[in-house]
Amino acid sequence: NTVIPHDLNTEVAKETSVGIRVMALINRARRLREMREYDRSGQTIDCALDEIKEESTAHIRSYLEGSCYVKRGLLYYRSKSYRKAHELVDYALKDLHIEHLQIRGQLLSLRSLLHRRDKHFDDAIRDLWQASECWIVQVDLYNLFSVYHNLSCVLADKALLMKDSVQRLGLIEQAIKSCEKSRE
Repeated sequence: NTVIPHDLNTEVAKETSVGIRVMALINRARRLREMREYDRSGQTIDCALDEIKEESTAHIRSYLEGSCYVKRGLLYYRSKSYRKAHELVDYALKDLHIEHLQIRGQLLSLRSLLHRRDKHFDDAIRDLWQASECWIVQVDLYNLFSVYHNLSCVLADKALLMKDSVQRLGLIEQAIKSCEKSRE
């Protein structure tokens, strides 16, 4: 949980590649977000986006930019700026044409959280399904199992709104099975 002082970040940054500098800034932004220092986290993401312009390799630049969008979306989500988070994720998924499955999966997972919050459960499930496809191709078991957990939460929330007790019980059973799979 140590945050590197900004002065040290600046010194180290002069001697490293663009990609490493940007990843360090992205990591710093994540730590600041976790500490609820939302303004500083946003400023750090802005710095990372400025640095990305210096990256000459398109594939790396695209990955780094996508990572910044994920972190900014999570920042908006944590700071309860849900509309901004939704707009940013939709933009990133639609207009950036992100080819990196890891980034795409993270954006879809975030959007599923936003849909769940808005009680758009079918949209949340669709996004989780698409995210799981990304994780399967990437062989990313950690994130794949997180989909099961998130799916169980969506199903449980959806069940709470069901008026029919048989349907409600069926969804609760599905939620439990999904949660159990996340621990396998």
